[in-house]
Amino acid sequence: MALITVAITYVPYLAGWYRQTSELRFTGTLFNSIDANVYLAILQQGWRGAWLMTLPYSVEAHSPMFLYEFYIVLGQISRVSGLSPMVGYHLARGLGGLWMLWAAYDYLSAHVAWRAARKIAYLLVCIGSGLGWLMQVVMPVGPEGISGIDLWLMDAFAFFSILLVPHFAIAWALMLTLLTSIHRSAFSPKPKLLLIAFGVGLALTVVHPKIVPGAGIIAFVCAILLAWKRRERAVTIFSVLGAAGAGVAPVALYYAFALRTDSVFAALARQDITLSPPFQYYALGFGVSSLLACFGLVCVLRRMRLPELPLVAWLIIGGVMLYAPVQIQRRFIMGLQVPLAGLAGIGLTAVVLPALKRSRFSRWLARRYHPRRFRLLMINLILALAAISNILLVTGYTLSAWFRSPAMFVPAGVAQAADWLGRESHVDDLTLAAYETGNYISARSGARTCIGHWNLTIDFYAKQDAVFQIFDAGTSNARREQFVRSMGCRFLFYGPAERQLGAFDPATAPYLKFAFSTSNVEIYELRPQR
Repeated sequence: MALITVAITYVPYLAGWYRQTSELRFTGTLFNSIDANVYLAILQQGWRGAWLMTLPYSVEAHSPMFLYEFYIVLGQISRVSGLSPMVGYHLARGLGGLWMLWAAYDYLSAHVAWRAARKIAYLLVCIGSGLGWLMQVVMPVGPEGISGIDLWLMDAFAFFSILLVPHFAIAWALMLTLLTSIHRSAFSPKPKLLLIAFGVGLALTVVHPKIVPGAGIIAFVCAILLAWKRRERAVTIFSVLGAAGAGVAPVALYYAFALRTDSVFAALARQDITLSPPFQYYALGFGVSSLLACFGLVCVLRRMRLPELPLVAWLIIGGVMLYAPVQIQRRFIMGLQVPLAGLAGIGLTAVVLPALKRSRFSRWLARRYHPRRFRLLMINLILALAAISNILLVTGYTLSAWFRSPAMFVPAGVAQAADWLGRESHVDDLTLAAYETGNYISARSGARTCIGHWNLTIDFYAKQDAVFQIFDAGTSNARREQFVRSMGCRFLFYGPAERQLGAFDPATAPYLKFAFSTSNVEIYELRPQR
């Protein structure tokens, strides 16, 4: 099932690469390319030999940072193995997805004893989404100006994470492995669990540090719950938790030190704001799983079996953290689909299906339809209903790629010019371009740009306003030159997106000299100031 799930996620990408032409090049991204290009841009830095990240989209001078290190290392691995950055990215996405789904089944095996409930829960993790498709029919955009989360919040869903981002899938796998190790220490303590917990804690802090606080709180609460029920194993349980904390500590201390001493690092942290939507979006976003999990929650609380209780603890603690007074609320949704699916599997098999079996309708139907076949039909209908949004996502992205959507393709000239910049520019050289173009250039070639991402461009809105003024024909030459020089750019990129910003013609600027041209794209170099 994991192989099938991961294989399906490659279909839209294969369609995109197949439909490339000499005039249009597939970007290798499907959705939210602004964020995906960040990861590709940093991967490019590793591929070009760097071991620390330099901001790909900002002009401020700064020391290289130990940040997004997963993509730096992935770039190094891709270079050594002879893979292109794009191939390395998508290979990591698939392998990370397989690991995530294996870790999800391992977690469910530790907490859901009945095999039928476990299998249903696992299928809900693999293919489950929510009712975003129904919201699109009834109310495409809600009162808050957003649509169903199963159509845009990739952190929340296993399938969505595997489809788009490698480090999300790997972070899920690490988080699930940590919680499973803590759980197993209460029943079959082994020395290797300490090593696993230490390694997972360290790796999780490197791969996705933003979810570490949430994962740590959930792990701590689950450890207390296990120690309360299994007092004789309390020392072992907290030893495993402590080993995970020891793995987290070195990198976490570095981040804490950087926040206090590095103004650029601190500015990045201040700009990273991802607040939660209203609760009803989460409830509808998980759809069928949310409803079935309510029945499972009641069932688990009634029988109070230890293996099942951590499912409830994660669901409750995770739900509370989604509205904690912090600026990264939405990050805490990661992984929550797994305990929700576990409770949904229990609710379906222990409550809903037995209730249907006892109903008058079921007894009437039993005379005409075999009860076992009816039970299987109900399970399949529920799984199919849970998968509709994911089916629409894959179908929509595949069709968009097939028909060469502008969101997924760029003119060949833009790609060729980005490649030229990758060859000609050095690590300290910056290129001035429109926002979307700058975002793509770094992802394509590793060349740094002055603006390209709302979070990784320091003082983003002021920089964006400056770019608008540079390309605006109404800006005076003196003022335009002042903007360009103040941003410290070596190159100016002039392509289709830049032409749409205004009527400025770089060929007429005395402070710029022609450097490169290809179809509908020109690159100019800033002359030294006299």
